[in-house]
Amino acid sequence: MPAQIETYKKRFGYYPLSVHADTIYRTRASRKYCKERNIRLSGKPLGRPKKPTAPSHITV
Repeated sequence: MPAQIETYKKRFGYYPLSVHADTIYRTRASRKYCKERNIRLSGKPLGRPKKPTAPSHITV
């Protein structure tokens, strides 16, 4: 992903404000790279998804 961002900068002269990436591209290295350049990285967060909680009430 950093290569694509650098290509964008080379073409337009500045870094993008945000990058939208699939889960496979949202590595720690990519997150650090974007953070250092003040680029917002959108997509699913890293890590295991949260377990669904039991409903607080049951409808009859």
